[in-house]
Amino acid sequence: LYPDGRVQHAGVAIGIHGWAGHPFAGLEPDEGTPFGAASDGTRNWMAVTGACMMVERGKFHEVGGFDESFAVGGGDVDLCLRLTAAGYRSLCVPHVRLIHDESASRDPRRVPPGDFETSRRSYGAFRTVGDPFYHPALTLRDTSCRLRSAGEAPSPP
Repeated sequence: LYPDGRVQHAGVAIGIHGWAGHPFAGLEPDEGTPFGAASDGTRNWMAVTGACMMVERGKFHEVGGFDESFAVGGGDVDLCLRLTAAGYRSLCVPHVRLIHDESASRDPRRVPPGDFETSRRSYGAFRTVGDPFYHPALTLRDTSCRLRSAGEAPSPP
């Protein structure tokens, strides 16, 4: 949660903003959406944020750990995608609530350009086929978990 209690991270959906995004970000934990509320229960996601992540050591090493070619952003999603490809799951458990002062030690607008290119290579196939844990009727334009507008292209099948 942000320090003011709004949702910061409650899982990661591939395809939001064309890359990966945090559904429910900016909403109250119990605020309803067509996808439910962030606090509704444990959910499967393609990825979770590295701000609070637990991975069994053996599984972490099995998939090669964090890719150090990511300087700031994207390495957490990349790790989760490799865990998914190896047959493991990423879960978000909403009854664990933490306050995270996002980017308190760095400027959030200064993600190195190389991280975007590395992300494009890592997430590419997942952006094409769609995220199986994020309903295709939901918008990918923002993190509101609202239904797509009439003119908005659907997410991939």
